[in-house]
Amino acid sequence: MSDFVPSQWSVEIYRRGGLSMGPKEWIAGDFWERMMERDPEAEAAFEVTRDAIMAEDPVA
Repeated sequence: MSDFVPSQWSVEIYRRGGLSMGPKEWIAGDFWERMMERDPEAEAAFEVTRDAIMAEDPVA
């Protein structure tokens, strides 16, 4: 575990309050629903982003 924030991460602030933090593609729309449905495009996007995050993290 480290305090490193990957460059893929972003913060989305909602007008009615609240926010989401994480890789932009992961916090957009129905990404996690598609992951639960085992959508091949969502799974591939997850793996690419996960690998990029791991490559940047000095502790990983």
